[in-house]
Amino acid sequence: MFHKIILLIVFGTVTVNNYTLTEKEYVKCKNQVPTFKNISNIKKVYISDLTLTTLEPPHLKNMDRLEELVIAPSTIEHIKMGVLNNRAKLRKLTIIVSSMKRIDSRALDNNPNLEDVTVTIANIRRIDPRWFRNCNKLDRIDFSKNRIHFLPKRTFRNIANVTDINLSENLIKYMHPQAFRDLNSLQRLDLSCNKIGVFSHKTFKDLPKLKVLELSHNNIFCFNENVLISLRSVEEVSIASNPLDDDCVVKLKKYKQLIGTENII
Repeated sequence: MFHKIILLIVFGTVTVNNYTLTEKEYVKCKNQVPTFKNISNIKKVYISDLTLTTLEPPHLKNMDRLEELVIAPSTIEHIKMGVLNNRAKLRKLTIIVSSMKRIDSRALDNNPNLEDVTVTIANIRRIDPRWFRNCNKLDRIDFSKNRIHFLPKRTFRNIANVTDINLSENLIKYMHPQAFRDLNSLQRLDLSCNKIGVFSHKTFKDLPKLKVLELSHNNIFCFNENVLISLRSVEEVSIASNPLDDDCVVKLKKYKQLIGTENII
C-alpha cells in the first residue's frame, strides 16, 4: 500500500481523514509505514499546492470510498476521464484557485451520490452539456469566477434535479433560449456580475420552481413584456446595478402595479 501513498504525497500537502501529511513529514517517514495503512478506507482528501497540470489515471487510484475531495490551490489545467468518474461514494468535489481550462466530457460521469460540485476561481470557458451523466443526486453546482462566455442549448441536460446554480462573475453575454431547459427543480439561479444584455423571454420560462434569480451587475437596458410575464412566478428577481433606461424604469413600475408584485428589485 505504501507506493500508493507516495503517489498522493508527491502532489504537495495532503490531508487524509483530518491528518495532514506534508512533503517534509514524508521525508521523515519514508522508511516506515505511515499512520494510515489502508488507502481504500479514505473518505476525505484535501490536496493543496498541487503542481500538476493534468489530473489523470492513475491519480487517486484505489480510493473507492472517497466521499469528499478538495483541491486548493493548484496548477491543474485539465481533468481527464478515469480520475473523478465512476465513484460510487463521492458526494462533494471542490476545486478552488486553479488554472483549470478543460474537463473531459466524460470525466464527471457515473457518480450516483454526487451532491455538490464547485470549480471556482479558474479558467473554465464553457459548460459542457455532456458533463454529469448519471449524477442524479447533484443538487448544487458552482462555476462562479471563471471565464464562461455563453450557455448552449440545454446546458444542464443531465442534472434535472439540481436546485442551485451559481454562474456569477463570469463573462456570459449570450444564453440560448433553451439553456435552462429540463431544470424542473431549480430554485436559485445566480447570473450576477456577467455581461448579459439581451435574452429571450423563453430563457426562464420553463423553470416552475425558480424562487430567486440574480441578474444584478449585468448590461441589461430593458425587459420586453414577454420577459416580465415569464418572471411573474419568481419570488425574487434582482436587477440592481444594470444600466436600465428611463423608459424601462417606467415600464417596470407599471408592471409592478398591474400585477401587484414587488418581486423585481
